[in-house]
Amino acid sequence: MYCQIQYNKFEELKLVGLASGKELYYKFPHGDEIYNATAIFKATAVKGIIKQNEESKDLKYFPLEKLPDLNYTTLKLLEKVGYISTD
Repeated sequence: MYCQIQYNKFEELKLVGLASGKELYYKFPHGDEIYNATAIFKATAVKGIIKQNEESKDLKYFPLEKLPDLNYTTLKLLEKVGYISTD
């Protein structure tokens, strides 16, 4: 999912991890294949307007203890940086 945050302001932006590997492989229904490589950042005290694009259904901020159902790739990314456990 791609999004753009307009007028973004935050107190701190910290790189918390880089994730890649075979568990982040994905094959699209039309046959294209990708291996995701993602930089994961943590921002504190974020202010701004989240702007959706044509690839987004809905965008919201959630506390870690109240996350909605997440897709496999997002779960693996959060697990790799230690924010959640899928055990």
